[in-house]
Amino acid sequence: MIITKEELPKVALNEMNEIHYEEVDMINNLYDAAVSGDYEKTKKLLDEFIEHIEDHFSFEEDLMEQNEFFAYPMHKMEHDRVIRDLYELKKKFEETKDTKLVANFLKEGFLPWLIGHLNTMDAVTASFLAGY
Repeated sequence: MIITKEELPKVALNEMNEIHYEEVDMINNLYDAAVSGDYEKTKKLLDEFIEHIEDHFSFEEDLMEQNEFFAYPMHKMEHDRVIRDLYELKKKFEETKDTKLVANFLKEGFLPWLIGHLNTMDAVTASFLAGY
């Protein structure tokens, strides 16, 4: 386990918080599998995690578009970059079968990004969508 739900910043929209909480469980399960060196389990969980992130980002992007959120292009660009990073990780991981790549990406890359993203872009987006 590398993060608890309590450590995750909350935003003004409960639907967004619920998705983020689901991700905490996925991140922890994926991290534990990667640290244990279990390639097959890590591969399965990484695929599920990427699919969840894509759905998560699509959900937020649809809300931003529907509500004409002023910073939609910038927020979407950030989502697109993270998706590219995840697919690059997946490719390297499948080529090398090195589960430590996944563990390091989560701990050193994704988690710090996620916390920063929640405190900035998602906080502003959620406040806008919640009508604050």
